[in-house]
Amino acid sequence: MFGFKIIKDKSLKLLTEAVTIYQRTLEDVGWMNLSMDESVQDVMIGVGFKKMIRRCKMYYYRNPLAGLWVNLTTDFVFGEGVSEPKAADENVQEIISKFWNDPDNKVSLTSYQAQTLLSNKLQYEGNLFFVLFTDTLGDVRVRVMNTEEVADIIRDSEDRMRPMWYKLNSADRKYNFGSDTYELSMTKIKYCPDWNNIKPEESSVPNEKIMEDAAMFHVKINCDINDKFGIPDLFRGIDWIKANKEASEDLATLVRSLSTLAWKKKIKGGQTAVNSLKTALQAKTDLTNIGPGAGSTQIENQAIETTPVDIKTGGTAINETSIRQSKLMVCAASRIFEHYYGDPSTGNLATTTTMELPMVKKFKGYQKLWTGIYDAILLYQIMQKINLGLIKGGKIDYDEKTRRNILSADFDLNIDIDFPDILPKDPNVVAEALQIGKSNNLISDETAARIFLLAMNQNNIEGEIDKIDFTRVNQPAGMGSPFGTAKPDDPIKKVKPGKKVEEKDIKEAVELPDRKKAVRFAKKTNYVLQRMNGYKKVLLGHYKTLQKDIQKSSDAKGEIGKVVGNIEGLSTHINKFKQGMNAAAIEYYPIAIDIGSKYMQAHLEDAKIRESIFEASNKAEALLIDRLTWNKGYVEGSLAPDIERTMIERMRTAYNTPDDFYKAVNSSIGSFENRVGQYAGAFWSIEEEAVIDAGKGTGLQANFVGADDQSTCEGCNQAMTGNPWPIDTIPQPGSHECLNNCRHAIQVI
Repeated sequence: MFGFKIIKDKSLKLLTEAVTIYQRTLEDVGWMNLSMDESVQDVMIGVGFKKMIRRCKMYYYRNPLAGLWVNLTTDFVFGEGVSEPKAADENVQEIISKFWNDPDNKVSLTSYQAQTLLSNKLQYEGNLFFVLFTDTLGDVRVRVMNTEEVADIIRDSEDRMRPMWYKLNSADRKYNFGSDTYELSMTKIKYCPDWNNIKPEESSVPNEKIMEDAAMFHVKINCDINDKFGIPDLFRGIDWIKANKEASEDLATLVRSLSTLAWKKKIKGGQTAVNSLKTALQAKTDLTNIGPGAGSTQIENQAIETTPVDIKTGGTAINETSIRQSKLMVCAASRIFEHYYGDPSTGNLATTTTMELPMVKKFKGYQKLWTGIYDAILLYQIMQKINLGLIKGGKIDYDEKTRRNILSADFDLNIDIDFPDILPKDPNVVAEALQIGKSNNLISDETAARIFLLAMNQNNIEGEIDKIDFTRVNQPAGMGSPFGTAKPDDPIKKVKPGKKVEEKDIKEAVELPDRKKAVRFAKKTNYVLQRMNGYKKVLLGHYKTLQKDIQKSSDAKGEIGKVVGNIEGLSTHINKFKQGMNAAAIEYYPIAIDIGSKYMQAHLEDAKIRESIFEASNKAEALLIDRLTWNKGYVEGSLAPDIERTMIERMRTAYNTPDDFYKAVNSSIGSFENRVGQYAGAFWSIEEEAVIDAGKGTGLQANFVGADDQSTCEGCNQAMTGNPWPIDTIPQPGSHECLNNCRHAIQVI
């Protein structure tokens, strides 16, 4: 009647209970029916999925257990942060350094703050959406989208494991400083191609809906391999975190209620006596009747009896058990042991050394995941540079069958990404292990130094690596300066008495230097290599500056097939390059001459040292002037004109598209890199020329030493055949057809 139906009270209670359970299910689970097909599932998980994300995020913000779960995982995985990755190839390293230290990338990816925030976000959202923006110079800048902003992931119709497009809800929210509010704007739909969607322009997506110069890199966790979205780490523990919160609240309420009354008084008499005692015990707001404080003395007679309230604690014990059991379920979900959640009594040495292995495995797994993330993004950056022809030796081909880009390179693409150790290591154990590895040629010096610094939690590993001289030869204490000290009583090899002296013995005694001279030569060679590498870095620095200036100044316009390019200020860039090259020679050539002169002086007797120093002063000055004149002639008469002529030829050529012009310019300027790098060999030649100049007229003998293999030129081979040589007539390294690429040197004997 009237649309109402009378039901039994018992049925009403069952219905109410069912509705409550259903309502909680909708709130907590979020309508995720994984048994449905994709078309139905997309509709069902829309609002519910976003609600799940928000719920996990809110629990991270507000709940201590959820916050500790996420923050502790991040602290163990990232420690004090991941330093700049190390590449085997110098050109690749330069690209990585620029990307890693870019201010925009520091905000979103590479700084310590960004690393920790991204790690937290992955745990309470289950997804990371990296948007990779690429500019005309091939530089990649990273931004991160919220999971809720991604409405859908559109897969390849022929391969459901291959995402092609990301449907994004975009709203231009501009702030109006006049009204002090944000302007209202309609939500727009944008589509961002997956970073493996190589030819997005061939799709049916309207151009105005495609994000320009952007690609999406998606990371997901805790899901089926065919799921579109990941599931937050916190989701599997949310119910138990909530149960723990409610049990803790119930315990607090119970304790508060049980502590309301602590004492009870019995008084003989009627209601009037009870009211009088109640009034006497109550404190008044005007402080005229202050109640007794803690530790006060109760004065009573036979009419009053005061006894404590006997509180039964059975309820609190049950709640404490409930709290611990729910917390253990949180431990199981987070794979973090109970003593990390505030109860140190459950942990001991055995727990630390053995039972925490699942925790260590979890954190190492996350480090492996993040290594893959950083490696993938850095490789994407390298591929953008190769695609523009900015890295010589790299090539990208499109495979029509797989619809993917195939990268090939004749240089090493390996990138070393170092995460801090999860458990601290004993420095002595690490040092001993590395020393054993180095002594048995199992590990390089630089790798050993990197491992040791990482174990010591050094933040600026790259800065410390740059300070270490890996070319130095460690000698016992008391060996002196890098070139040794000259003494008139240097030991001379002697033949034992009674032994027949043959011509072969005499020749070996003349050709082979004693140990002190050999050590001095080795030290000098290492020092020369070290300084020459520094010179090479300076030269390549000027070259890289020229390369960037030309790239930034390049512009191309015109119709398809008639595009003409221009490099604005080319002559200015070339002059700047010439000035830098000449300045580098002025800085480093005196160092080379000083090394060679001091090496020779260390071999002369005391009287001769003083004389050779005076003579070497004039010779060194003349040699420096001569070499600087030669350097200026080479830079301004050969190298710089060749670069300018090549760039002008690129500008005089017509191209199909502006990109073709940019690629031609990048390829042409890149072809001079090896030439500039080899030019650093002049440092070696000048140092060896200084050795000969400083030794002329001293009567010393020397060997022409170095590699003796198939790569050695004929001139150097003949020079080695003539050993030993008088210092006045010995051939000068670098004067043969190899132009010092054989790296031979003068060794005084």
